[in-house]
Amino acid sequence: NVLIDFTGRARLADFGIAKPLPGTGAEEELRAETSTGVLKGKVGYMSPEQLRFESPDRRADLFALGVVLYELLAGRRLYHGSDGAEGARRILHEPPPDIMDEREDTPPEVVQLLFLLLAKEPGMRPENAVEVAERLEAIQQGLDAEYGRTVHLGEYAGSFFEREPAEGQKTIEDGMARP
Repeated sequence: NVLIDFTGRARLADFGIAKPLPGTGAEEELRAETSTGVLKGKVGYMSPEQLRFESPDRRADLFALGVVLYELLAGRRLYHGSDGAEGARRILHEPPPDIMDEREDTPPEVVQLLFLLLAKEPGMRPENAVEVAERLEAIQQGLDAEYGRTVHLGEYAGSFFEREPAEGQKTIEDGMARP
């Protein structure tokens, strides 16, 4: 679940199967064990290596990011209605989808990045999220130069509300202040 606040900051929520990092003091507070041979999570966002029961690394998250980016651009679920075996089969065996089939106005750099993020083999994906963020920032700068300044996500999210941003921000801060 990706939530966007009034400033345009994205927040990830609902880490139902997350494991705390060792040495953080949260080991006893959060404990999630995955049984061998049992998948936990939404199949439509799992990387091929997770579906093959291999040990995933950070590039599995980049695959999920690719799915989310595709869905944001296409305006629809990539693997809609196929959270079971059909979804797993599609992720494992179908080639990565071409966003140009949905959005002909997609910049070529975004098309290329999506193919990398949705690559079946982790070694074909970018090394880390910093690399992806840098590429997205460069794409944004290119779009700004070509088309003029684009609307910031915070401005876009805020355009749906008038008084709510201040009230919402206070609610968020009040919630974060609670133990």
